[in-house]
Amino acid sequence: MSGLTLVSLFDGIGGFPLAFERAGARTVATVEIDQAAAAISKRHFPHAHQFDDVTKVTGNDLRSV
Repeated sequence: MSGLTLVSLFDGIGGFPLAFERAGARTVATVEIDQAAAAISKRHFPHAHQFDDVTKVTGNDLRSV
């Protein structure tokens, strides 16, 4: 699965992207409004850009990360 790039919307604590990273994908951005869940996801993916509101994220935002 190497070479895949992942953006996780409604990320929660990052369970699905964590599994994808372990399989070789790279998570470049996450979107989660719940601050406690986002803090856990940030520990999993310190290199990924963290967005906090899916209603304010544009396609251009995601392409720029």
